[in-house]
Amino acid sequence: MLMDANIIRPMQSNMYRAFRPWTTDGLLLSVFTAEDDAANRDMKQHISVYYSLSYAVSSFEPRMDSASRMFFDELDRRFVPTRAQFDVTQWMKFLSYDTMGLMTFSRPYGYVQHGRDLHGIMDDVKRANLSIGPVSYT
Repeated sequence: MLMDANIIRPMQSNMYRAFRPWTTDGLLLSVFTAEDDAANRDMKQHISVYYSLSYAVSSFEPRMDSASRMFFDELDRRFVPTRAQFDVTQWMKFLSYDTMGLMTFSRPYGYVQHGRDLHGIMDDVKRANLSIGPVSYT
């Protein structure tokens, strides 16, 4: 990492210039490409709120609460009356996928509601991780 003696911040090497998007009007400035501190600060000002902890908590906590309620309501409906045994690990996976759906698209995928992997996505992810995992291990 290069350091400029006048500025106390890391400087990007010239390697990063190769990854900058260009248009017919020149360099497309973004928070990732702007070298000027003032320009970079101005751009970040408009989006920084979305990366703050308070925003994450205020926008995602209700969705997490919704996922938890949905999960426990479904377990109560399916298993409490009959005292049937069930695979907790599988149901936690359903909860995690539905939570990701709620956080990303504001609605669950439907794993908890249907009690199964409706479209084979969980199996696809497992197969992909089994093949990709050994390749990416360092």
